[in-house]
Amino acid sequence: MKRIFGMSMILFFLLAGAFCFAQDARPVSDAEKAFITSYMDKMHFMVYIDEKTKVAASDEYLYRKAVTFANDYLSKKNFQVVLLDQIENLKKDHTALVEDVNGENLSVVQWLAQKLNADVYIVIDLLVQSEKRGTQFYAQANVSLTAFEASTGRMLASKSYNQLDKSIGSSEELAKTNAVAACINRIMEELLRTTREFMGKAIEQGIRYELYIVDTADSRTILGFIGRLKSQGQVVKGVESVYRTDTEGKYYVYMFGMPDDFESLIYSTAETVPGLEGLKLVSQRGKSFTFTTGM
Repeated sequence: MKRIFGMSMILFFLLAGAFCFAQDARPVSDAEKAFITSYMDKMHFMVYIDEKTKVAASDEYLYRKAVTFANDYLSKKNFQVVLLDQIENLKKDHTALVEDVNGENLSVVQWLAQKLNADVYIVIDLLVQSEKRGTQFYAQANVSLTAFEASTGRMLASKSYNQLDKSIGSSEELAKTNAVAACINRIMEELLRTTREFMGKAIEQGIRYELYIVDTADSRTILGFIGRLKSQGQVVKGVESVYRTDTEGKYYVYMFGMPDDFESLIYSTAETVPGLEGLKLVSQRGKSFTFTTGM
């Protein structure tokens, strides 16, 4: 739990930067505000264990319970959630994970969230202590939840709770489970409220999509394509070049639209650029798309 103490200060600077960016940018239209509200109401969440945590075999059930409690809370608020079994089944595909994460600034949990189409992922860290008095067991929990935007990895909210009153159970397992449930229920509402607030600020200038274009032998054609994307001001709010080589390029495209809208945009734009008629999608990971030019 040592790492949670500096989290609030980090969050302060990250969010302050987001507010500065929003103040310098153009006003958000009513239609864009409506899209942001609708998008946040339909966000897909993934809850999992902090990858830096070494979970003792005796505590595995507690982490699984914590994920379940958080998912139950989100489901009651009508949000879609990724089930724990889905995460663990995907995690078994170690080869694909290593290949995708290699060379990218991605954590394993972020990769899992993207592959499972989550908009926000929440990592859980916890510490539980217990004791027995007579025939009753008592437990106290310290739980930390941190929410991140899946497409960018930026932190949206971080909340922790140190339980003051001890939870009771007829067994040590039940007492610990009750303690974790009490902490999760105590902080989920505030975490969700803060996540929604800062997610809304983060996407005021559009949702960020990652665009990879491979087989880019003709750089002039690619530059023409990127120029066409930038010219679509009614749809595309910005295009940022991350890197370019003689074989591939990576770009961030900001727009108000869902992944299907983004894919359609890429195809319709490519159709207007001579030489890119063979452009096709080769892979998708959440909001990260890789296309080949077919050249």
